[in-house]
Amino acid sequence: MAISDELAGPVGALGLGLVMTIEELFLQTLLDLEQRLLQADEYALLRAAALLRQLLLEEHPIAIEVNRSCRLKLTFTVTDMGPYFEMLLQDGATFYSTEDGLDPGTAPFGQSLYLTRDQFLKRRVMVVNGSILSVHDVIDQLAHIEGGVHVGTARTAKEKALKEAATAFRIGDLPGGTRMIAAIARVTLVALRDLRVAVQKDAP
Repeated sequence: MAISDELAGPVGALGLGLVMTIEELFLQTLLDLEQRLLQADEYALLRAAALLRQLLLEEHPIAIEVNRSCRLKLTFTVTDMGPYFEMLLQDGATFYSTEDGLDPGTAPFGQSLYLTRDQFLKRRVMVVNGSILSVHDVIDQLAHIEGGVHVGTARTAKEKALKEAATAFRIGDLPGGTRMIAAIARVTLVALRDLRVAVQKDAP
């Protein structure tokens, strides 16, 4: 039997259509992110950081690539903690983490702000020993320093500050910074809800 004949059965059974499309990857990534939030332990949230990086931060973020055909406005809704954040900075706070306050669904106070992806990634969410850390900083740290994707060495002042927070502070029995990922993930899932529905609608 020729090699081509031997392969004909399996290839025919699988079909080229079973190669995962970016739309399928997008949907599976969101599902995976939801599952990590339900687990909510340290390992799960580290993995959530890796998924958030794939969705929002990489050179070709999955969410942005998928939205090229849908052309939806992606809005990230957060709580306006700006005035409170500024007050803490003026008072010389050495450690502060927005935590659930980022998410309007769990924030104890504050009005909602509607941000683009870039604005959301730049949103300040933590202060650690004088270093001001953004959503982008927290995702990157957990993905590339703490082990969400791989374990790395903290080199910049911000990376060292977050590394220190992970060992010096615990919130809800999780290292400082790790629990912050849960609120970031919830805001992201809401922001991508319409895109998710559009992709599911067009799925074969």
